[in-house]
Amino acid sequence: MSTLLRAGLLPLLMFCLFILGCGGSDAPDTQAEATDNITQNAGDSSATNSNDKAPSAPGPQREPSTELQDDPFIEQAAFVHEDDGEFSFEQFGVKVQALIQSQDFPSALKLAKKAIVTLESNPQPDFFHVVRCYRVVSYCHEMQQNFPAAEQELKNAIAIAEEKLGLDHDESIGMNKYLGEFYIEQNRFAEATKAIERFVELAEKKQHADYNFIAAMGRLQLAELYKGLEQLDQAEAHYKHAIQFSLNDETVEDSDAAVVMNDLGELYLKQGRKAEAFDQFKQALELYEKADPTQIVAAEVVEQAGKNLAAMYREAKLEPNAIAVEKRMQTIIARFPKPEFPEGASPKSP
Repeated sequence: MSTLLRAGLLPLLMFCLFILGCGGSDAPDTQAEATDNITQNAGDSSATNSNDKAPSAPGPQREPSTELQDDPFIEQAAFVHEDDGEFSFEQFGVKVQALIQSQDFPSALKLAKKAIVTLESNPQPDFFHVVRCYRVVSYCHEMQQNFPAAEQELKNAIAIAEEKLGLDHDESIGMNKYLGEFYIEQNRFAEATKAIERFVELAEKKQHADYNFIAAMGRLQLAELYKGLEQLDQAEAHYKHAIQFSLNDETVEDSDAAVVMNDLGELYLKQGRKAEAFDQFKQALELYEKADPTQIVAAEVVEQAGKNLAAMYREAKLEPNAIAVEKRMQTIIARFPKPEFPEGASPKSP
């Protein structure tokens, strides 16, 4: 997602998952359940999508991430006590974490399935942790490139969360985000939009400041997806919503709104709406000028808006204006501190 990467908003999306994962309650509290959330069914796993720009084929295998390796839920969910050799969820947490860290996904999968059987056999199952265990199962399938099984287990978790925990529960909101990103990994972009649309819908129904922020970031992701699918009207609507939220919310920097304005301007250019594109580029540059000079703003995002505006002046045969914009752009870039990198590292280092 170009917007997310250029704006530094990808970390904000990770923060969104941090907010959603809090303790299985309705209000965000801690990071303890940040990495495992679920929501509404997003369609049949066997369905193909003719609207996707890329085929619905399995994507490349990802490097094993620390998404579940470092999941605090695995360390803290000790609610089934060991009694005469009976299954202990605390022991499960320690064991499955070690197995995932060692990339022994078949063994981790077997253990997670055992946890599900144990939890579901309880007369009063803790469905919150049932959902979490289905997430572990899905993750293990995905890391073994068994993508159909990974998708189905996510949908199983969605169904349980929605029915047993309720649509307004964190698990019933956040896991749709996981499902959407799973589809993105598989290049199944049209299906991804359905899952993320549902995620945004449920988050906005919470009518809570933190969830409004999360929903706005989801809309920004949707704008990028719809742009890639050439559904430009949909993309425009989500860009506008994200801009409006950014301008009205005191916790969001003006520079973040400026990045989205530039992207909306580029969308307008693609549609031949030059006057509207010009206004977006102009406003973006003005926001960069007003932004807090102590924050880190990447030079390239300022350059994007400045170069776009200068190019439009040049197209109109207004070279002096174009040169003035480029000088102004360099002045703006100089206002912000440069990112510091460890010795021997570079901006391109992982």
